[in-house]
Formats: sequence, structure tokens, C-alpha cells
Amino acid sequence: MNESKRKLIATVKVIDILLEQKRISNDQGTSVSGGYWFDIKMSIRDKCHADIYKDGLSCIFQESLLSYKEKCIDRISNIEQQEHESKLDEKYKLVNIKYVKRAYIISIISIITSIVSMIISAIAIAR
Repeated sequence: MNESKRKLIATVKVIDILLEQKRISNDQGTSVSGGYWFDIKMSIRDKCHADIYKDGLSCIFQESLLSYKEKCIDRISNIEQQEHESKLDEKYKLVNIKYVKRAYIISIISIITSIVSMIISAIAIAR
């Protein structure tokens, strides 16, 4: 679950190529997934029973590739949901700060009004 969204998206792209071509070269894998290629290659080997060759990766088990792809897509959507909730939470906090500022200003105005009222009352009583 600690995988990044970018790595998961790259994994899905590599799986799509494997589903189409059954094989992906190291050059092609690096161009699609960048620095994640080695980790993705090992992950697909372990989870999809793929074969690693010196020049790339090959997998003939489409069912395991499809299953792993769906898991990656689910994790991507979970990450996106968490990002969305985080943004909403941030907006909620900003709105609360705005209303707290308003309440603070109103309370200061009320305190000033009370002080002025007390001063006027004291002056009226002194006469």
C-alpha cells in the first residue's frame, strides 16, 4: 500500500503492453515507467509469474496480469479518493478560519461598544 500513484500508473501501462505483446524490453519498460522499471519488473515477476530475461520481461499468464492490473487500478482510485478528501478537509478548515475571524472581529466590536457604553454611563452618573 506504500506505492506511489505514479508508480502504480506506470505499472498499469507496463501491464497493458504485456497484455498486448506478451513481452516488454528493458528499453521499452524504462521509457514507459522511468526509474520505477526495476521495481515494476520484480513486482510483475512475483505477482504474475512472469519471466525475466536479460533484455526484458515476458508473461503469458493474462489472468494474473489482469488481476494485478485491477488491484493497481483499485489502489490508484483509493489514493485519488484520499487526495480528494484531503482537499475537501483543507477547504473546510479555510472556511472555518474565515468564520472564526468574523466572530473575533464581532467580539472585539462588542467589547469596544460595552466599554464606550460604560464610559457614557459613568459620565452620566457623575453629573
